[in-house]
Amino acid sequence: MVGNIPFIVQPNECWQEDKSLIVLGDFTKVAYSMGMEFNFDISNQATVTIDGQPVNLWEKDMTALRFWFTFGFNTANPINRSNRSLSEAERSPFAILLPEAE
Repeated sequence: MVGNIPFIVQPNECWQEDKSLIVLGDFTKVAYSMGMEFNFDISNQATVTIDGQPVNLWEKDMTALRFWFTFGFNTANPINRSNRSLSEAERSPFAILLPEAE
């Protein structure tokens, strides 16, 4: 939870919760780009797992969308008069929340 908002990460190994829990920052300092590849599928013939239970989309009159694409981003970390004495990590517009040490 971030505040009262649930933060859900899909268990597809792209996020490693043992390394960091969340990324916070000033997203106006990010340059985003989407690659040339953008694909999607629409299906009502699939079975998906929701809360550990299999759900047949056709039986429930549901439709699933699957998207996959290439995505990139870069963060700005400029040096200016007010922050020139800070280290690169100290002036970064982003931070990560680390898990508790065991």
